[in-house]
Amino acid sequence: MRPMLVFSLLIGVASSRFFMDRAPTSFFANGTLSCQLKKPWCFNVQMYEDDFSFKFANDVVASYGTRCTRFEKHQYELTGNQFGDGLWNDDYEINISITHNCTISGKKRRFRRVPQIVAVETPRVDIFLGVLDVTDLGKDFVEHYV
Repeated sequence: MRPMLVFSLLIGVASSRFFMDRAPTSFFANGTLSCQLKKPWCFNVQMYEDDFSFKFANDVVASYGTRCTRFEKHQYELTGNQFGDGLWNDDYEINISITHNCTISGKKRRFRRVPQIVAVETPRVDIFLGVLDVTDLGKDFVEHYV
């Protein structure tokens, strides 16, 4: 039991040293969402770093939060920092998750965009996603915006 404890402590010290020596990467993303249904609609936008496709392990880099509008188009901006991507991983897998109710049924849908894979040494990443019509876009029906 004692050797396992020593081994765990060594791994913990080595990994914390690994993360503390890294300069953060700054992320900036912006775009415009549009809804063609001519009715009030709501949405949530999050930028996250995808870790092994396990949702519980993903790092939220930035969140625009849930917003509602009666206008056809709405701009958003996301800014955040990330301090490395774990042991033995030299790239960030940056995803943008969008949840909205711009659907004919009014039910919420979620989809994601994978705009970039970026080396962890990159000091700043700018992502411009342009105008995206979300009308009935997304395969996953969800209960909540987040």
